[in-house]
Amino acid sequence: MPTAFPARLMPRFASRIIKRCTARPPRATASAAVLATVLAVALPVGFAGPAAAAISSPACQAAAQASDGNLSTYNTTNGVADLGLGMAPGTSPAITAVPGGSFEEAFQANTGVLWEDSASGAVDTGQGMAAGTSPVIAGLADGGFEVAFQANTGALIVYGAGGDIDTDLGMMPGTNPAILAFSNGGFEVAFEANTGVLWYYSTSSGGVDTGQGMAAGTSPSIAPVAGTGTNFEIAFQANNGGLILYGNADNITTGIAMEPGTSPSLYMPPLGSTPVVAYVSASDYLYTYVPTVGAEKWLAIAAGSSPSITPLPNMTSLYGYEIAYESTAGQLWLSGTYAGIDTGLDMAGSTGTAIIC
Repeated sequence: MPTAFPARLMPRFASRIIKRCTARPPRATASAAVLATVLAVALPVGFAGPAAAAISSPACQAAAQASDGNLSTYNTTNGVADLGLGMAPGTSPAITAVPGGSFEEAFQANTGVLWEDSASGAVDTGQGMAAGTSPVIAGLADGGFEVAFQANTGALIVYGAGGDIDTDLGMMPGTNPAILAFSNGGFEVAFEANTGVLWYYSTSSGGVDTGQGMAAGTSPSIAPVAGTGTNFEIAFQANNGGLILYGNADNITTGIAMEPGTSPSLYMPPLGSTPVVAYVSASDYLYTYVPTVGAEKWLAIAAGSSPSITPLPNMTSLYGYEIAYESTAGQLWLSGTYAGIDTGLDMAGSTGTAIIC
């Protein structure tokens, strides 16, 4: 397979200087307060996880671009919050937990620049992003965090406590990277290279070409394998439209057809090495896939949207999780082991979700 072309060789991304823009994202008009509705627990038929009644209310936070273009969050304790920070159209936020029980979001502002937001306030990083792309963020073992994104040069950039690095690895236009943090330190990033092939990058290994062809315009998901140091698992949509698992835990061609243009979301349980994947089927239904269980159908979701999955904390089962997604009504919903929640938050079209517990 050809190697990923350095971003400097891609003529459409001629600039090597990352644009700095100090303008604060315009604040949209505040919307009326939105109340969330906790529904009966939504579990697929044959669900192998624990009963919802045995789970205490987790501190989960989901993030999405609201229909007014602002970054908005839903917290299982505090409900919906409009953060008043304008996002670039067609992009999605990322979220991670930070020490002390709070959260950190990363997003592309409507100025085309990477911004970060936390309990201490919003920060303009000055890092220019490729139009129509979204960042990812991971909390590091030392308490800091690392962000990965496609720069306005087309290159993969990592930015944060783990290092500010222009990898000079060209990404497929319109795609987003995925990032994980290892419990013993360090991070790993997976992405679709500008050759249409799955690559991963770390500061120790550099860029690695897996030889796995990806569907155009889709993004991978990556998670660490618990208790293994630097092992990881990646889920992605292959160039034949199928769901593929690749990594140290499983290498599986599932034979499952995904909705074109959508991307899966993966987590690895803290008590085992069996991945759990949320994805959208070719019929626009939300499914989960576990190699030892198979595919389980949940419910219809918005056409072209992609879900986000996260494990629940302090679980005694392999399968405690919550999924954030856009419903067919265009609203942010949560479904999973804890509860089915209609947050009442109207989402911007053609955007995704992020969730952490």
